[in-house]
Amino acid sequence: MKIAIIGAGSMFTRHLTVDILSIDGLDEGEFALVDIDPTRLELAHKLVEMVVARTGKRWAVRSSTDRREVLAGADFVINQIEVHGLHTVKLEFEIPLKYGVKQCIGDTMGPGGLLRR
Repeated sequence: MKIAIIGAGSMFTRHLTVDILSIDGLDEGEFALVDIDPTRLELAHKLVEMVVARTGKRWAVRSSTDRREVLAGADFVINQIEVHGLHTVKLEFEIPLKYGVKQCIGDTMGPGGLLRR
C-alpha cells in the first residue's frame, strides 16, 4: 500500500501516520511525503521514519518537493494543505480569544468554527 501525503510539512503528519500505523493488518507499505517547503519536509520525513521504527512495521518513507515524483501509484492521497496562509484563519482565533476562549484549531467547531470564512 502506498499513501501519499500532500502538505506533509504540517504538524498533523506525525499524528496521522501514528493513526495509520495503528491499524491492524497494515504491516508494510510506503508513505510518500510532499511539501513545497524542503526544510519542513525533511523534518516530517525524519519524524515519520521515527514513528515507523517505533512500530516495527515495514513501511518505507519517501519524500519530495515535486508531487509528480511521489504521487504515481498511490493507493490513497491525503491533502492537508492550508491555502493562503494564516490570514485566512486569523479571525477564528482572535475573536474567541478577545472573549477569553483559547483554542488551537477552530475551523470546524466551537466559537472559531462559527467565524470561518
